[in-house]
Amino acid sequence: MRNFTATVKEREVGQPCYVALELHSDVGLPRDKWVTLNLPEGTGLEEAKAVARMLNDAVETVRLA
Repeated sequence: MRNFTATVKEREVGQPCYVALELHSDVGLPRDKWVTLNLPEGTGLEEAKAVARMLNDAVETVRLA
């Protein structure tokens, strides 16, 4: 079972979106910390959604090692 959900987060106007991994179990990260994937400047909402969808479909678990 996947231990995270990748979601798209928007920033201020003109700033690229980013993908946040919302963790569902302990992966070794303090509860008040997030894993974020910062996308390149110019990345649109649909492109960010495609990244999140790919992660949710293709990755089973995330862990810190």
